[in-house]
Amino acid sequence: MLSLCKLKTLIAFLLTAILSGVLLLVVYPIYSASSIHWPKVDSYEELLDGCDQLLEHYTEGTDVPKNAWPEALLRIEPRYVFIEDGYINIVISTGGIGDSWGLIVTSKDIDTVPTYAVRTENPRIFRYK
Repeated sequence: MLSLCKLKTLIAFLLTAILSGVLLLVVYPIYSASSIHWPKVDSYEELLDGCDQLLEHYTEGTDVPKNAWPEALLRIEPRYVFIEDGYINIVISTGGIGDSWGLIVTSKDIDTVPTYAVRTENPRIFRYK
């Protein structure tokens, strides 16, 4: 038979494990829903070629219609695509309560991007949030 001290320790351990599990079940979905999941770009060249075509066909300030998006853009499932000041703003998430975030793809000859843009491994593709 278990001694009273061992029984209290076992009960404390079980209660701690149950409370930890409940806390995990509550906190993880909130964290998962609020964290940023950047899209995987399969082919940077294909994305850049498609964006270059959009920059040639649409003027600044244009909201590019979804039926005009190249296949590489459709694969990353953006919400909106805008032509802005010499670059394409690809809105991945409008943010809901928080800030929106997405990608910026610059034209071949642009040197400046918005100050909030962060470089990626490709010199013409930037992230923002």
